[in-house]
Amino acid sequence: MKLKILFVAFATYFLISCTSSKIVTTEKFYEILSKPESEWTYKDCENIISKYMSYNKNGYEEKYTNVNYGGTTVFIKAVPLNENVIRAKIRKESIIRRYGDEDYKLRLKNELEFYTNKTLNINDGRILLKSGIDRFQFDKLSFEIIFENISQPREPIEFASEAFFLENFEGEFSRVIEMSGYYVEDYFVVIDKLKAVITFSIYNDNGKPIFYGDNITKGYKLVFNGFQAEPIIVSWGEPILTN
Repeated sequence: MKLKILFVAFATYFLISCTSSKIVTTEKFYEILSKPESEWTYKDCENIISKYMSYNKNGYEEKYTNVNYGGTTVFIKAVPLNENVIRAKIRKESIIRRYGDEDYKLRLKNELEFYTNKTLNINDGRILLKSGIDRFQFDKLSFEIIFENISQPREPIEFASEAFFLENFEGEFSRVIEMSGYYVEDYFVVIDKLKAVITFSIYNDNGKPIFYGDNITKGYKLVFNGFQAEPIIVSWGEPILTN
């Protein structure tokens, strides 16, 4: 039963992840998705990814003239590595590197299986649920994240994996289980830009999943402590309410 609940929650998560973008219209988004992947252009892939992307600060384009606005010192943008994002990323990679059909399918299959409960049928190109118990294995969520220092050089965050959290809108949180990327380690410092893939458990410290029933439809957020006095929050779904 627990696995079934996680399956439903994660399927819903794919849908609500689309809510953060203000640039790509819903109509444009579904127009792109309706086309075969082989017809997606580089721009189409960028539009899909941006539809799922969320940021911690509005007006980022003004960073060079207003870097102290609101005390923000680090700009963060993040995208969940769900099925559509992975499809767009691998298609964009294929355009850049001119993959043949076999190489493209193998890359897509590997990424889907690593980050989701999906796989690719190499023969006909269909995306399917994994077989057996693996179709219900939703024990982690991964995000591709770019950190950019928009103030003076920052002091490093020691034990960064203990300062970043995935949180639902009821305040329940889970912790980092893996961080990867160039210069990405627990001694974490953003001198200029830093790109990382950060994976969070979906279970809190007591082993309870933070996504259950329909609470994921309310949204979720990433919380980054240690960069400044106040936490930096990147959210999807409902706006964050403040007192």
